Order: sequence, then structure tokens, then C-alpha cells
Amino acid sequence: MRNISRLERFLGPDNYRVVQGLFKTPAAVIGTILISFFILIAIGAPFLAPPANPNDPYSIPRDGFKAEPKPMGTEWNSRPPPLPVWWKAVSLF
Repeated sequence: MRNISRLERFLGPDNYRVVQGLFKTPAAVIGTILISFFILIAIGAPFLAPPANPNDPYSIPRDGFKAEPKPMGTEWNSRPPPLPVWWKAVSLF
């Protein structure tokens, strides 16, 4: 008769077999590592990127946006931006 471990007694034979299979296959181990990595990033998010205003973390800072839209083409100051060097070779102009 085989010895039953504490973990097997706690989980039951079916659940113990599932947990044991999860930690034996390489794909399951990599998946567990990835999921735990994303969970750690989510838990540490307030420390990695703190909100701009800690008193109101749900406010989104608006930088450069106005309530009234600009007319078309004003972001270029009525001149189109310079073309990249490689554009002439690609477009054959």
C-alpha cells in the first residue's frame, strides 16, 4: 500500500492528480509562470506607475487637448511634414 501525503489528503485524490500533472508538464509550468508574472505586475502596478494625482486616481490628465477641435491641417502649420529619405525609393517619385 502506498503512502498518502498530507497534500493528497488535503486536496483529495482527484484534485491531487490534477495539481501533480500541472507541475510535471513543461507547457503547464510555463503557463503557471506567465500567469503568476502577470498577477505580480498587476499587484505591483501602483508602485510601478503611480497615478499623477494620488488623491483622485481615476482622473485622466489631459495634456494638449482642447475642448474645441482644430481645423484640418493646423497641426502641420499649413506645411506638410518632411518625407523620410526612403519614401522616394518606395513610392517611385
